[in-house]
Amino acid sequence: MNKVKLMKKMLLLRMMKKKVWEKYALVCFQAIEEFISELKNREQPQVVTVPPNTAVKFLMARKFDVLRAIDLFQAYRLQQSD
Repeated sequence: MNKVKLMKKMLLLRMMKKKVWEKYALVCFQAIEEFISELKNREQPQVVTVPPNTAVKFLMARKFDVLRAIDLFQAYRLQQSD
């Protein structure tokens, strides 16, 4: 394979990886927003102060399943308050 074809192939692979990461990042941001808004719906909105990095930790623990992540977060908070 000559250098031009190899460079084109490498550039195409980089572009594909970038699109995958952009899509992944978009899904993560949407999940974070959904996590925080759903948590505010379940509890008193003025009481909920969850930083995005905390939301990410609980979302990652539950493979970005928002409802399960919220259940885990609430169980964690209950355990901490005891």
